Amino acid sequence: MAYRIKEVAEMMGITPQTLRFYEQYGMCSYSRGGEGGYRSYSGANVDVLMSLRNLRNCGYGVAQAVELLRCPDILRQSRLLREQAQKLARQIEMQRRIVEKLRERAQWMEEAPARIGIIEERMRPAALMRVFAADREERMLPKERAEMARWTDWMPLLQWGRILDAGRGCKTTRQGFVVDPETAAFLEIGDTPGLIRLPAQPCLYAVLSWRPQKKELDGQVAALLERARAQGKALGEEALVRTFWNVGLTHQQSYGEVWIPVEGRSN
Repeated sequence: MAYRIKEVAEMMGITPQTLRFYEQYGMCSYSRGGEGGYRSYSGANVDVLMSLRNLRNCGYGVAQAVELLRCPDILRQSRLLREQAQKLARQIEMQRRIVEKLRERAQWMEEAPARIGIIEERMRPAALMRVFAADREERMLPKERAEMARWTDWMPLLQWGRILDAGRGCKTTRQGFVVDPETAAFLEIGDTPGLIRLPAQPCLYAVLSWRPQKKELDGQVAALLERARAQGKALGEEALVRTFWNVGLTHQQSYGEVWIPVEGRSN
């Protein structure tokens, strides 16, 4: 049985141009026949192309699929298929975690407006933070920019955060990505250089809303510190701010939370 290029492409759900692209990899051959000298593909060609399409639908690139189909060792083919299955399983788990994070953040945002300005005492959970070094002009170093780009691939599972030095008027001293230990283990980034460990500790917690263009964040944290100290609380020198949502382009407002360590009560 012979098929024209349009027929084969239709059966595979691809375009004739894509089929010609597969020909370049040597995955199928054709003959020319009829008055118009059109391409003609055999049933054996269709078998091979369907195997290729099968692998493409399993997440393989064209070159990877071709390599697998040409492999003469069936046991090696089996190992490659298992590796792809593990890769897809990890991607599924990644998506599951992203869904969970999105739901958590949606709930946080629904509750945030009613909690702005309220100071609570909470135990801050343990976390890890990848901080990035900058030059004297506070510009990110080239090596750090490249490292940051790698971390942005995991953004749905991370939060952007900064540490404010209360002893310097709440000036930003470090900034980077905050991640919980369990997520860090899943992403296999627990031993990344530049990672600092933030232990679980008692903190004052507050929801913040600020306008980035007006540089209001530092002032808001400083005001919270002043209120807490007026209540007789002895506070640590470093406040952790995590940004949940920045909609400054539309509403000129950002949202986040601040954790201020509590060292004890003053006399």
